[in-house]
Amino acid sequence: MNLFRDPLILGRSLQLMYHIKFSNSLTHCNRHYSIMSRAKKLARLLPSIDEPIIDNEVSSIGKQNDVSNVDSANKVRKGRSTPPLLMQPAGITATLPKIPSKFIQPEDPRLLKVAVLGTPNAGKSTLLNALLGEVISVVSDKAHTTRERILAVLSEGNTQILFLDTPGTVLSNKRTRLNRGLINASWQSLVEVDHVLVVVDAHRAAYHSTYNESCLFDRLNDYELPVTLALNKVDLLDNNDQLLQNVYLNFKEKCHYLKDTVNISALKQQGLSLLKEQLFSYAYPQDWVYPAETKSEMADLKKVEDFVRAEFLTSLRSYLPYIIKQENVGWTVLEDGSLRIDQVIYVERESQERIVIGKKGSVIKVVTRRACKAMVAAFKRPVRLYLTVKVRNEEKIRRSM
Repeated sequence: MNLFRDPLILGRSLQLMYHIKFSNSLTHCNRHYSIMSRAKKLARLLPSIDEPIIDNEVSSIGKQNDVSNVDSANKVRKGRSTPPLLMQPAGITATLPKIPSKFIQPEDPRLLKVAVLGTPNAGKSTLLNALLGEVISVVSDKAHTTRERILAVLSEGNTQILFLDTPGTVLSNKRTRLNRGLINASWQSLVEVDHVLVVVDAHRAAYHSTYNESCLFDRLNDYELPVTLALNKVDLLDNNDQLLQNVYLNFKEKCHYLKDTVNISALKQQGLSLLKEQLFSYAYPQDWVYPAETKSEMADLKKVEDFVRAEFLTSLRSYLPYIIKQENVGWTVLEDGSLRIDQVIYVERESQERIVIGKKGSVIKVVTRRACKAMVAAFKRPVRLYLTVKVRNEEKIRRSM
């Protein structure tokens, strides 16, 4: 007897089969959702722009260096959700360099254009930041943090100095590893300046080879520009005058246009007043180029990219921070006056993506917090920074072009 010919038995059998199939499907869906939820939690992925932003705390910028000003999606509190945000791209004001407007010239204006040269990690950017009293050029412990020429403006009294911070000079045998523009940026700046400031790591010059620095000074003879030598990090030598004098005389033999030397410590802000006094003495009677309150012409969007890149240089090792590509996808002013910045960080492989995100989001969390803190200080307003890490498929990009 075939039991399935009985309608009652057949109906119960079909009901049981459907229940088993539905239960298995539901279990599979729950397992898939659980896996994806854990992956997102571990990666600390930020909410997409279509998701509601849950946040009920936006701190003011009244407290200096207050980490509570940093509002990132890594620390989202439970609260009432707001409507989906309409993300806006960066406008002309944020993307273009600061163009000086008309301003009143001081009496008897004087001007000097100075190119800042030196080998990688000599302390050029640290020195400029100390001279101007704010972060103009980002710094890190990695070589070639400065990737292109950066203008910094110092105005005091009736004198204005335009500094051109350049990437570290590179020897010819290492040029194949670097971008051609990075290599030539330093020397191209000498065409439009009146003076050269060479920053040298005094400790390295005193106890190690000075071949790179000697080649730099030797090549400066071709430009016939007056040169000032700034021996940096003298605090590491306990201000040993005789040792510093020997270093100066060594470079003096290489460059006939070396006029002055100043012993400084940019990190501890030692000797900066004397350095400014010497540079001011070389200024020419000429109209100022920028108003007194201007310290840099760098676009706001470029500052953001540099802040983020500098933190990746500090947090990551080896070649990885140098191959990261950044794309700004959002520059949105919120109703409370704060600025939301959305960036996509592109890497080449999935293994690099895991490193950039870090275990349980440790790396991307630190980069977001520190970069956002620097932006709050630079823009004088609350900033929300959202970073999303993606793998950039170059082959697909080429096919679509």
